[in-house]
Amino acid sequence: MHFRSLSLALTGFLCLSAPAFAEDASAPAQEAHAESPEESTPASIVKAFFLRLGKGEIEEAYDELLSGTRIAETPTDVLMLKKKTRDAMELVGGIRGAELLEKKAPSTHLYSLSYVSLGAEYPLQWRFYFYKRTSGWKLIDIRISDRLPELFGEKPEAQ
Repeated sequence: MHFRSLSLALTGFLCLSAPAFAEDASAPAQEAHAESPEESTPASIVKAFFLRLGKGEIEEAYDELLSGTRIAETPTDVLMLKKKTRDAMELVGGIRGAELLEKKAPSTHLYSLSYVSLGAEYPLQWRFYFYKRTSGWKLIDIRISDRLPELFGEKPEAQ
């Protein structure tokens, strides 16, 4: 399934519901100044997102994550993303937490974070891509996958 501003590649959905979060909350390494109270880092934005998902607050989690982004400008894509996430949460058995897999900062204005959410029955991989605008860090893309070979850097088998 392809969205204009984001991609969602879920092949066999799963469910999330109990807050616990394990991640490295450090700010991007290239950031030279201290974070002001009103400025959020990519890590703090994602942490808030997973905490809300863990409480079953899917609508609120996405509304906060997508606030002020181009992704939010396409309501049909946002509705589909929320629906697919609700479907996934029913199958994974609830999110017990999330673990940071990888972070990349190819420049001072681009940053990506890759996580695995810990469902009671099944994991999901989440990739968040951020751009630092004059108003702070904003999500520019999100990708979600349940394809386990990708978690290990393997190519999926041809079907």
